[in-house]
Amino acid sequence: MDYVNPPATQPTADANILQPSPKFKKQVTNVIWALVLFIIVYILLFIVGMAIAAAMVTVGCALLMSLRMFLILVLGIGLILSGVMLAFFLIKSIFIKSPKGSKRYEVTEDEQPELFDFIRQLTDESGAPFPKHIYLSPEVNASVFFDSSFWSMFFPVRKNLVIGLALVNCLNQSEFRAVLAHEFGHFSQRSMRFGSYVYNFNQVIYNTLYENKGYEKMLHAWARWHNVLRLTAMLNVKIIKLMQDALRGMYLRINKAHLGLSREMEFHADAMAAYYGGAENMAMALRRIEIGDDCYNTVLNVLTLKMKEGLRSDNIYPPHRIVLHQFANERQLQVDKNGIPIINTNIAALDNSRVIVQNQWSSHPTMFEREAKLDEVDTIVKTVNEPAWLLFRDVIMLQEHFTDQLYESVKPDYADLVIMDTESFKSDYKQQYDSNSYNVAYKGFYNNRQLTGFDVDEAIITSQNIQTEDFNSLFFDGNCNLPQFVTGMRRDIGLLNNVGNKENKDLISFDFEGKRYDKADAQAIKNILEKQIENTELKIADLDKRIFMFFYQKAEKKGSGQSFADQYKLALFYQSRAASDYDNYNTIMSDMSPVYTKQKPDVINNTLSKVYFKEKMIKPRLREVINDPSLTAYITDTQKKDIEKYLSKSWVYYEGHYDNHAIEIFNKGVNAYIEIVAARSFNIKKALFEFQLSLID
Repeated sequence: MDYVNPPATQPTADANILQPSPKFKKQVTNVIWALVLFIIVYILLFIVGMAIAAAMVTVGCALLMSLRMFLILVLGIGLILSGVMLAFFLIKSIFIKSPKGSKRYEVTEDEQPELFDFIRQLTDESGAPFPKHIYLSPEVNASVFFDSSFWSMFFPVRKNLVIGLALVNCLNQSEFRAVLAHEFGHFSQRSMRFGSYVYNFNQVIYNTLYENKGYEKMLHAWARWHNVLRLTAMLNVKIIKLMQDALRGMYLRINKAHLGLSREMEFHADAMAAYYGGAENMAMALRRIEIGDDCYNTVLNVLTLKMKEGLRSDNIYPPHRIVLHQFANERQLQVDKNGIPIINTNIAALDNSRVIVQNQWSSHPTMFEREAKLDEVDTIVKTVNEPAWLLFRDVIMLQEHFTDQLYESVKPDYADLVIMDTESFKSDYKQQYDSNSYNVAYKGFYNNRQLTGFDVDEAIITSQNIQTEDFNSLFFDGNCNLPQFVTGMRRDIGLLNNVGNKENKDLISFDFEGKRYDKADAQAIKNILEKQIENTELKIADLDKRIFMFFYQKAEKKGSGQSFADQYKLALFYQSRAASDYDNYNTIMSDMSPVYTKQKPDVINNTLSKVYFKEKMIKPRLREVINDPSLTAYITDTQKKDIEKYLSKSWVYYEGHYDNHAIEIFNKGVNAYIEIVAARSFNIKKALFEFQLSLID
């Protein structure tokens, strides 16, 4: 299908939503004051520092000219060197090193006329300037940037647009238009120039704080000549440390203010997206971007593992669509005609947190906050459901270009790998997914949780006296989402623990279910959530029992009642045994974890003494595992070798220095142990759940 540029939209929302909000203006003022304060502080530090340097040199020269005793002459030399070094330190920090940009592919209008027409129409409608350059990149993203240099702080600089092809892969044209309208909202924001100031000032601060290896090397070199020179070097270091402490404070102030402004700029750009692209289109795009990014990372992880098998993909974007489709299939979501999941706000696959803590170090608002703002915008915009790919020419060439670029970044000799076609990826991915997942008919109800234990024989008796239930009423969305709601509430409690932490002095409030609360209310909300978790877990326990009774009734009618009950008991038994193994694993790994941090030798030995003690209990269990006939089917040759290697001797992990080889053997052996145990528990439950489905139509 050929692309046809859609007619200009007729926005129905109030144009006032495009005006900066009072909070936006307040954040602009905060940034201005932070920048002005930085300039004042830096100039004062520079003047004072140069004055001290000049004084050192002057005093040093005077001591040299006095031609007195040797130590006085050495002190004079030391003061002169220290003064010169201090002046050098102050001047070098001003020269900013620009980091290398990421790999992008610039496209021209001759190459992509439809894309340029699409963008030009949108910029004409919105009044935003046309991009200076348009670049393509591989990921799920769209962004605006300009060449940030010294001159960009004082003169207008045209902005560039970056479009990620994986973003195009998960949007229709209307959603793509809304995303670009969001980016052009940034084009129209003069406050983006503050980003250039912050960027350049941050570079000055960074150079002052961290780019000092050459300076420190020179300082140490002449300080070794004499103890008097060492004293003057220490004076130099003391002065510099005081300056660095002042700049650290300025760094925090500038960046807090700028990130606060950045969040308001995102809200303002979202308003532009809603006005010219439709609020619902932008909301759907945000959800699809979130899921699309997760699926994109999944594809990269899968293909990274495939490289170890000597295989590669010649185009990662069809596999990205396959993973997106599998995501929809797992959660029983509808897909549009392009095969992209239709994501509603109320599905448990998305973040179901009800506590929102304003992260002062985040450049973007939360998804919840952004959608709440978009809901306030009333727009009627016709949706074009055609794929965004229709705006591009030479699609396969572009996709393969970025695929090759991604492989080259991790494996320069990637061309030697054997190409795996899309159908092979699809078949292999589905097989791997199915073998590690429960049936989608359960809608995720059994995922990442334990079956609730109950008296199976008592439940069998009860089932004989109750009315038969219906599968769909047991596994409707509300029930199947309960475990994920518990997970969300536990995550919220973690956030509230952070809010209540006395060290987080900057956190003074939080939102719960859309209402603002003071920090002092965190414990009360935690109590509410803990009670809700308790009630929800009781519902899940009741559901587990009712589901068992439902399937037992079906099994009895087919003469398989006892077989089903025995299989259920077996699943509960091995689940309980696995829980004990998880405790063993978590305990010994927790004891080993301090090894990966910097510690003194006596602390290291105390840490490892706990590990050696735990090994006396865990190693016999590992011997049981590799000799257990019921586990043979779940043990690979590699896992067996790793465990046997670990059990072959008592490994010493530290003897004056770490033995990395021994630590690696420990990790492989213990990880193989828990992988085997988890595989048995999972597969026994999976077989049980498949048996359950075989009992019904």
